[in-house]
Parts: sequence; C-alpha cells; structure tokens
Amino acid sequence: SGPPAKEVKMRADVDLSKNKPVIAQVISEHLKMFETDKDDHELAEEFVNTDPVVGGNADALALLVQKAYRGPRVPSRLMDKDDENMGKKISLVREGADDILYQIDFKGKLSSAAINLFQDGDVVIRILPNLVFQFLPRRIVTALPSEYISMKDDKLVSNWTDSLSNARKKTNKGILGESDISSDVYGGEKLITHVDYYIINEGSESEEVIPAADIIHIKYNGYGRMVEDSKGRWCFNVWSVPPMRRLKKTMLWKANAMINDILWRDAMPPREHHKLDLSMFSPDLYDGESPEARVLAAQTAAMKVITNYIKHISHKAVDTGYVTDLTTEINVIEARSQSYADPNELLMQLDQNIHATSGVPRGAMYGEGSGAYASELLVSNYAGLRAEFIGDRIARPFEDWLKKYMKMNYPKTLSSKVIDRLRLKFRLILPRDVREIAQGVNLLMQSMIVDVSQILETVGLDTMSGEQFEKHLELIGKMSEAKGKEKDMFGGVEKKSHKNDASAVSRKQETPDTRASKEDSPDQP
Repeated sequence: SGPPAKEVKMRADVDLSKNKPVIAQVISEHLKMFETDKDDHELAEEFVNTDPVVGGNADALALLVQKAYRGPRVPSRLMDKDDENMGKKISLVREGADDILYQIDFKGKLSSAAINLFQDGDVVIRILPNLVFQFLPRRIVTALPSEYISMKDDKLVSNWTDSLSNARKKTNKGILGESDISSDVYGGEKLITHVDYYIINEGSESEEVIPAADIIHIKYNGYGRMVEDSKGRWCFNVWSVPPMRRLKKTMLWKANAMINDILWRDAMPPREHHKLDLSMFSPDLYDGESPEARVLAAQTAAMKVITNYIKHISHKAVDTGYVTDLTTEINVIEARSQSYADPNELLMQLDQNIHATSGVPRGAMYGEGSGAYASELLVSNYAGLRAEFIGDRIARPFEDWLKKYMKMNYPKTLSSKVIDRLRLKFRLILPRDVREIAQGVNLLMQSMIVDVSQILETVGLDTMSGEQFEKHLELIGKMSEAKGKEKDMFGGVEKKSHKNDASAVSRKQETPDTRASKEDSPDQP
C-alpha cells in the first residue's frame, strides 16, 4: 500500500507552464524547497536528491559505513576455555551468520540505512514472519517510509485523557496495551513512550497495523528525545532527530542565495534595444467608427510589422550585422552597476556546515587537504569514528533479529551460548591505514602489556580460540626455525661464532717466538 495522494501547493510566483526558458526551469527546481506543504521528511529528501554536496556527503557516509563492516564476530576470550570444541562451535556460528546476512543482502541494506539515518533519523524495516531459510532473501523487505508511519490511531483513542478501558471499548482491533498510554503528560496530552504496534497510512483506507515484533526499528539518537510524530502526537524515546534537521536553515539560505545569483547573472548581460519608427501607424491614418477602433487597427498593423522584424533578426548569428532602414536605431543597454558580492565564498561556508553535519571530511569529497598531516589524520580518525557509530546503530537491531532467527531455525546445530555472544563488528580501516596499524601492532607486541586477543580486537579482527592460538604459536615457531636456518646458510650468527672459535684456537697455538717474528716483520700491518 502506497502513501496517500497529496495535493502539491506551490508559491504563486512559481511558473508551471510548459516550454519554460532555461532560467525559469532552474529557478523552479530551487523553488521546490519552498513549497508550503512540505514536511521535514520531504524537505530532507529534497535536499539529498537535488543538492550535490548533501547527496555526495550522504553517499560518502554510506560508503564509509559499508567499508567499516567487518562481518560477524564472536569474542572467543569470553567463552569457555575448557570446551575442546569451542573453536568449532564459534566457526559454525560465524559461518551461519555470515551466510544469513549474505542472503538478505545486509551490506546493501547497510548503505541504504546509513543514508536514511542521515536523512530521516529512523529506519523502519518490516520482517515477514514464519518463512523458512530458502525464502530468506524475501524475509526482510524494503524499509518503510518513516513519514507515513505512526504508533497511534486517532480512531482508536479520540481523547487522550480517556482511561485505558474506555479506549479498548472504541476498537475491536485490540492493538492497544498497557504500555501504549503513559501516565506522563506533555503539553496536556499523553506521551507515547513505548511502541507495541506500528501503523502505516494511519487514518486512510490503506491503513495497516504491524506488530512491533515484526519490525526492525533502527534509531539514530532516539533515546531521551521528545519528537512530534506525523499525526501531531508527542513521543519520547521513540523517534530520532535526524542530522538533516540541522541543515534546514542552511539549505534554504543556500537555495535563496543561488536563486538571487541566477537572477542577477541573467540580468547582467548587455541587451540590445531596437528602436523602430512607428510614426506611420498613427491612429489618425486608419479608418474606424470610433477612436478605440482606429487605435486597435493601428496597433494591429504595428504589431504585425514588429513581429515580422523580430522573426527576421532573432536567428541572426553572433558574427553577422543588421540591415535596417534609416530610421531604425539599435542601442546596447548595460547594467548601471557591475559590483556584486560573489556568492561562491558564502556557498563554501554553507557547504562547511554540511560537512560538519555529515562528518565526511571536505578533503575526501574534493581531494583537497589542509596541508598539515596531523590535522588530516585527526579529521580522518573522526570520519572513521562517525562511520563506526552509524554502523553500530544499524547493527544492534539486526543482531537481535539474527540471534532469534538462528536459535529458532538451528536449535540443535548451533550453540545457543555462542549465538548470544555474536556481534556485528565495525572498524574502518582504509588502505593507507594498514601500514600505521602494522607499526602499532608491532609496538604493542614488543611492549608485552597486551595479549594477542586484545591486539586483534584493536585492529578489528576476530579473537583466537585456544586451538587457533596453539596453531598460531606453532606457526611462529616454524617461522623462527626457518629464519635461523636462513641465517646459517648466508653467514649468520652461527657461522660467525665458528669463525671466532677458530681464531681463538689459532691464538692459543701461537708461541712467543712466532709473535715476535710477526712484530719484527715490516710487511705485517
């Protein structure tokens, strides 16, 4: 069921006629932001879809979040060390979770959810219940439009001060629970602090009620937020305030500055003024029963001549001249003042607000840097933290669903204890960061203040089980042994020690007479 039809009301000065000139088309696109009936969700969507800086930042943020995804992880250091099969159990859970996430295209949903969180603050995904594994790709459908979703129905509760028993008498749907009507009061109305049901297209013929158990609700910052929903009801700890909300004034300011600049640049080019001699079209020279009739006849004849003149000169090439009679005068009209404040600097300042809101560095978008390595490193680290934060907000609700699904479908194959420890890991590691991470790992290993598991978690990798750690130590031993043989083969420490032993033996065999003969010989150094 799609959203209800909506009548678009635009400002009176917006030209909706066809075959508009280029400037009118450009201005009409910018004026869409000023439509009087647009709510915050539609306005944010307009910003993301039409502004290249906002849309580019949203795409870059989604790319960073997707790049930061490291897959399902099970911290083995938290598991039972005495269980000999723990490593195998962890591997089975990881492989099963990875397969399920691949089937539902989690990485694709991850990037889309990142954009929606930036734009709307919430992502509501419907789960189709009671489907077996082979139908898993269709188990999670496309995210529902949050602007058409609410938690209450005006038909169910007409007066928020009614008691719960009276509210139940007004409906046979039975979708209200004790948690739906809070005792808290905000502005004279009851607060919605808990959600048991989601409603699509509330109050319309296509209204649909969905239990909260069949919904994955991803929140950007929904905790401790007082937000008014699409039906004018106040909700607490339910909806989020999207980052795009902070850019509303900035984007309207930017659109207004661009419209003014377009109008000014269109008015500034020199215009030709063609003065035609229309003295022969005097009303006195035309017949008519009244003065008005004679004026109309003169105007008709004059317009015919003017239209014919325009028709012949409008297609002139820029390098051709005009051929007119002696009385036609052609002048050039220029703007009285050429001074104008260039809006580019203002637009750059407004774009800085966009980058500050999205967390995507300007250098990542335009390839420009501040020149200082330390500042670039700091900005890059902040972008990584922002991507990991967004990924973590998306992953937590998916983790809950994934654990329930795995326990329900694989109760005997997979360990429930291991499933409870399952995490979706996010750590942004760009190609240029690998060298610095390797150096950091080397320093940590030499310091001996952390173990291997802690180092692996630091760089975003899965920790080792006891069996894996033993294999790792065995591999290190083989590498050390091979390195020692290599040194011996190419004159390493071992060969040098043999040489020193031979020198010592030769010194022992020297006598005082031989040493004296060496000292007396002029050829000896």
